[in-house]
Amino acid sequence: MSNIRTLNDLRNQNNSGGGSSQNNPPRGFQRFEDERSNPQSSQQRKSLTQIGSLLINFLFPGFSLSSVTFTFTALLTLIYILQLIFYYTGIFGRNTGWPCLLYKLGAKYTYAISKEYQLWRLITPVFLHSNFMHLFWNVLSFWMVGFQVETSIIQSKMKYTLLLAIGGISGNLLSSVLSTEDFGVGASSSLFAVLAYLAFTFITNFNSQQMNSMNGPQLAQTFLFMLTMGLTLMNGLMVSGSNVDAYGHLGGFVAGIMVAMVFKQYNQYKVLKIPAAMMLVGYMVGLGVILFLRRIPHCEGHGYCDVICE
Repeated sequence: MSNIRTLNDLRNQNNSGGGSSQNNPPRGFQRFEDERSNPQSSQQRKSLTQIGSLLINFLFPGFSLSSVTFTFTALLTLIYILQLIFYYTGIFGRNTGWPCLLYKLGAKYTYAISKEYQLWRLITPVFLHSNFMHLFWNVLSFWMVGFQVETSIIQSKMKYTLLLAIGGISGNLLSSVLSTEDFGVGASSSLFAVLAYLAFTFITNFNSQQMNSMNGPQLAQTFLFMLTMGLTLMNGLMVSGSNVDAYGHLGGFVAGIMVAMVFKQYNQYKVLKIPAAMMLVGYMVGLGVILFLRRIPHCEGHGYCDVICE
């Protein structure tokens, strides 16, 4: 419990000359007097705050610190920092190179998944990145589209999390089937699922009448969406040494379209929900069956794939 000074205490202090409350008002009153005497300064601060808020909402529509998108991208950044710590401290061995570090942390590798049954490699690659620019472009792209999809379109943290998970797993499944020799890392498969959801929503709700009725901010948002799509597709070309996993992107995008059909709330798409759900399950189960049944010629006969990064 804190001590509270009463009015009598202040009166006694003034009478005894122990203080001069008239000459030295409390800080709160002093601040109020300063703001009242200089309203322009207070107005400038408010204007700067409003401009900053508008800029953030324009670049990153629906921005929210409590969103799944923010938490997810913060986690990606933290894990990349841990990757660097593990690499420079040699926690997996002083001679462990960067590719082998990614492998040991759970990168996608077909032989390890289908022949050694390391199924976690279908999801762990989503949280790993090959270099800083790879991480930067994925986080930037998520910020440009993820908040909007999560808060304005799906409007459900659970459904949005499912979209990320399904997109990530689907992308790694397709990549494992069609790209058996390469390691794979990155959240791009989940990102392309989000982009597919946004594209499906945009296309199914767009017509010429809406185009004519759009105001300036809405047209700007449309342009920003198209720009974001273009930047994301160029992601790999601008990231040195990333070796874009096109199959992973494609797998995430296809899954995102089917998830959008399942989650859409509009009456005209209700008829698609059950068929789309069946297609999604069949698509992922089918990829899984092919993954575990297919041969991996470059791994057969010499045991090379059994001792990789040992």
